[in-house]
Amino acid sequence: MKIRILLFNLCGLLLIYFLPEISGFSNIPLYLFEPMRVIVIIALIHTSKQNTYFLVVLLPVLSYLFSNHPSIIKTTIVSSELLLNIFLYFNLLAKLKTNKFLLMSISIVVSKIAYYLMKYLLMQFSLLTGELIATPLYIQISIVVILSGYVYLVDKIALTNPKP
Repeated sequence: MKIRILLFNLCGLLLIYFLPEISGFSNIPLYLFEPMRVIVIIALIHTSKQNTYFLVVLLPVLSYLFSNHPSIIKTTIVSSELLLNIFLYFNLLAKLKTNKFLLMSISIVVSKIAYYLMKYLLMQFSLLTGELIATPLYIQISIVVILSGYVYLVDKIALTNPKP
């Protein structure tokens, strides 16, 4: 594994590890801004497909191990959501080769729908408690737009400035 990928992974892991302390210190609930998804999408663009899948599995598990949060059930559905997000993006990209903003938006929205469906079912079986939608929708929509825009812009910059 390249040093750049190792450093990226280390930074992502440290962010997840220190996120509760940073949120407490800054008095800003940073977890609302989906840091795992942000790390995974940045990994998708700047590292490899294999590393992205590695982080999809590793980040939620380490979050649970480091902070005992979220619960093991929620960790499983978060992992499933991120896995579906990345899987859909790569498959849509391979089949459609269209606007990456649209592909990322679709993959995030579909994975969020799957997440909320899993969460709803688990709540119906009393395996999970709390609010169905804990993060305000305007924040979720903003995350979709920002991450999809980032993927789009990085792709456009790469197309206009090809590596020699």
